[in-house]
Amino acid sequence: MTSTRAQTALRHLGAFGQLRLRPPSASRVMTPECQQIFAPASLPNAPTFGRGAFAAHLKEVLEIFPVFPKEILQDTKKNQVVL
Repeated sequence: MTSTRAQTALRHLGAFGQLRLRPPSASRVMTPECQQIFAPASLPNAPTFGRGAFAAHLKEVLEIFPVFPKEILQDTKKNQVVL
């Protein structure tokens, strides 16, 4: 059985495929206070996006290249999923 954490991450990834048609679809799986950092951790001052801004930014990015996970890592102690 897949954990709720992993199911949420997979729903989030599923929203990526719908963004070209409906940009707000990604925000359906995000909490209102969700913050996305769309950059490598090594990049200083990486921009942080809220729900709406992230969906709009992601639509632009997905028009250039597709996104797919290499790996899904879960940290039960921190209640985190890394895609």
